[in-house]
Amino acid sequence: MKNRQISFLLAALLAVSALASCGDKNPSSTDTSAQSGGDSTTAQEKPEYEFTTEYDGSEIRVLNCDDIFSMHARVDTGETNGETLNDAQYNAVRKLEDNMGIKWVETNVHLQNEMPDQIRQLILAGDDDYDIIYQSYSQNYYEFTSQGYYYNLNDYSGIQLDKPWWLSSFNDLMEVNGKLYAGLGYSHLCTIDAAGILAFNQSMMEKLSLELPYESVKNGTWTIDKLITYCKSAADLNGDESFTWKADGNCVWGLSAPSNIGANRLENFGQSIIINENGKLKLNAGSERFYDGCTMLSELFSANDGSVCLAPFNGDDKPESYIGVFENQRALFGCSEVAKSNRLRKLDFDFGVLPYPKLDEEQDRYYASLSFPACGVAIPVTCQTPERSAAVGDAINYIFYKDVWPVFRSVTLEQKNMRNEESIEMLDIILNSTAPIIYDVYTVGNDYVNALSDKIRKGDTGFSSLLASYADAINEKIAEVNEN
Repeated sequence: MKNRQISFLLAALLAVSALASCGDKNPSSTDTSAQSGGDSTTAQEKPEYEFTTEYDGSEIRVLNCDDIFSMHARVDTGETNGETLNDAQYNAVRKLEDNMGIKWVETNVHLQNEMPDQIRQLILAGDDDYDIIYQSYSQNYYEFTSQGYYYNLNDYSGIQLDKPWWLSSFNDLMEVNGKLYAGLGYSHLCTIDAAGILAFNQSMMEKLSLELPYESVKNGTWTIDKLITYCKSAADLNGDESFTWKADGNCVWGLSAPSNIGANRLENFGQSIIINENGKLKLNAGSERFYDGCTMLSELFSANDGSVCLAPFNGDDKPESYIGVFENQRALFGCSEVAKSNRLRKLDFDFGVLPYPKLDEEQDRYYASLSFPACGVAIPVTCQTPERSAAVGDAINYIFYKDVWPVFRSVTLEQKNMRNEESIEMLDIILNSTAPIIYDVYTVGNDYVNALSDKIRKGDTGFSSLLASYADAINEKIAEVNEN
């Protein structure tokens, strides 16, 4: 596995700072002068990025999903409309075309209803229709890669996966046996939009005289037991007979969460069920800390004291959905994603964002997962010019990293969506903490995860016996993946 950078956001912030300090100066080149014996010489440093014109005149055909769940999936917005982010994306693609002499032609389809079938038909028919496909990091990833749908990106020198315009720490954990088939980078803004956050009603918290959790996050003491304490403090029947959802009810819960929540939150404790260790998958469940995490999650998600409302996870605009419960001020906390901050900014109460809590203070960092709309550059095996696709895929991620990400961060996220400096600081922590959910990527142990989640939500603590009944099947599937 290549030695790649651990933090992608820090690199981005440094780049933004460098741009700001340079004023109008071109950041990709610097003039240096040396005085010797009265003679001055000027040396031009090597540009930060060298665009190849080897493929001048080429048309690059791209299959990508359309915008979905308030997330920015399109790369080329097609036209300018005066909206800052839209125009930054449009201009970035035109810059790519100008620098490489190519034409970017993007087709956008529905991620869930259309894209998987189109990819299957393309590969099975052997059609050279696309040079780049933006493949979801989890949806159908192992199905397609195990059947040889994509080229291994590590085989092409034109794609520089160790550079900061790629999400190296994330991609490293996706790579098995030296093979990476879809590289997540900055050209697909869903890699940011899809990051999980924990939103909270700051107005409600202040009314309850509860301490805002920002300092706890910063000093590393934001833990699951603290979240449970907050949730119990906020739960209030407000005259209702029970904590049962009613559209005209008044009760307030501590946390609004999707009804399928459970073992997936173990990832936030650094207790991944399946891990990638030196390029091989490995069953990681069963340690004392793993079961501690299960117990703490069960204490919260099985509570019937108003600590949690397990609500439908579809139909965002319905008041009974987990998003609706939070937006209608029926819960202090709400499970969410970065993209949904665009919805939250329209609310008439102050909100803040936090990372999901640690298991305990011994945990060395926070962990955030990405939902499936996060997509990366993949090269279909039907493409006759994969080296060209690799070079273009690298270049578009570089340009977005330089020209679009600073706009997305400063204008869309900071100026429009986030309401305070503390939440912006929390966003940094969250985006620096993203990691793939390996069992989801490689579809290993999903039945076990569903059964474990069911136990967690029911308060059934028979965790070890459950693992024993699934371990052999999980290890068999792991061996299959590791041998591919």
